Amino acid sequence: MRGTEVVFGVILGTGVGSGIVVRGQVLDRAQRDRRRVGPQPLPWPRDDERPGHLCFCGHRGCIETLLSGPGLERDHLAIAGEQPELARHRRRARPPVTMRCGATLQRYEERLARALAHVINILDPT
Repeated sequence: MRGTEVVFGVILGTGVGSGIVVRGQVLDRAQRDRRRVGPQPLPWPRDDERPGHLCFCGHRGCIETLLSGPGLERDHLAIAGEQPELARHRRRARPPVTMRCGATLQRYEERLARALAHVINILDPT
């Protein structure tokens, strides 16, 4: 994206990674983990999200604990009572399982929207 002023990128996987580029330069700070989105607290947490799971950074309720792959699995298991992989294989046989997976994804999407909105409101990336 040549010529853009500010770019913000996020990678969602077994963890939550992110990067910020300003005027073609990767933003690098003294506290390397603090520039990442993952170990930041989830913005505007709901009561059922407090205090949150323990994060690798030592705090609770961080974005990584909810938006990483393991966080998504943990959330689905806690609410639906089964591993998402099992639900995927039984999707055709048991429609209620698909509904529970859909509810898990809705919670995930809403949390992701809060996490990204917080950063986007501050950075105003291109």
